Amino acid sequence: MVDTTDTFVIFTDQAHANKIQKLSAKFEVIPVNIKHYSFAEQFAFPFVLRKARLDLVHFPHFNAPIFSRIPAVVTIHDLILSFYPGRSIGSSLKRRAYEFTLRSITKRARNIITVSNYTKKDLTTLLDLSEDNIEAIHLGADPAFYDRASVESIDDVRKKFNITGEYLMTLGLHREHKNLPRLVRAFARVVAMGYEGQLVLVGKEDMRSHEVRDSIISLGLRNKVILTGFVDDADIAPLLQGASLYIMPSLYEGFGLPILEAMAGQVPVAVAKATSLPEVAGDAAEYFHPLREDEMAETLYRIASDKKLQADLIAR
Repeated sequence: MVDTTDTFVIFTDQAHANKIQKLSAKFEVIPVNIKHYSFAEQFAFPFVLRKARLDLVHFPHFNAPIFSRIPAVVTIHDLILSFYPGRSIGSSLKRRAYEFTLRSITKRARNIITVSNYTKKDLTTLLDLSEDNIEAIHLGADPAFYDRASVESIDDVRKKFNITGEYLMTLGLHREHKNLPRLVRAFARVVAMGYEGQLVLVGKEDMRSHEVRDSIISLGLRNKVILTGFVDDADIAPLLQGASLYIMPSLYEGFGLPILEAMAGQVPVAVAKATSLPEVAGDAAEYFHPLREDEMAETLYRIASDKKLQADLIAR
């Protein structure tokens, strides 16, 4: 139990230190400019932690220092790298380092938090952990997403990203598990069915893979599919709320927070029936098989062309 005299020590980079310090007088903020996934994180950060004389430390990600022996709680958001390592951990050395770090913190943590029951199940299956030590705590959308974006702010982002009419949208880094090439191919079918709007892919591209761009070009969709690249946080809510439909076509997600962000902004949602996504969206979304482009296309077109269905999804 937290005592009223407890102090919470927050380790963060210098850029966020002042903002975090203003949140509470009970926060002691220690700036630590150490890169994630670096040798310094593993070998220098434990000394910083030890110096702070902590009773308990919460690591909000799996990449905890393996030599730290302070009692710990860890949050595991997903096991994407275990199933879809992609180019992030392409070498066998990086793969072994990831597996060792993950196994190390989950074995010694006093408790493990996951963001979905699906990830909890993955952890128990993949790492042979007891469910008794794992608690699933669902995420929630930031309150900012419940505020209606002004017509002006929506118009501004439309102009900024050359959106000329109605549009469907998805959000996320261009990585294998996001299933974007299939979404682009499914969207070509949606256009063939008569949809006149655009598809907006919001998120940083993977410069090591050109499959999404190549698909757009080969299918003749250069004027129909917009690649925004990295987008500032301030533009996300207006982009979401200007969309006719939010799509999450992922093959794997530990949670799928943009689903809730879209719902908070009263945008209908279509989701892949895969991993944690049905747990998050419940009966308030339409579903499709992530590997079946024909089914994905039919679902998207049906929602995009049916205002009554859109209203029903928003009401749900």
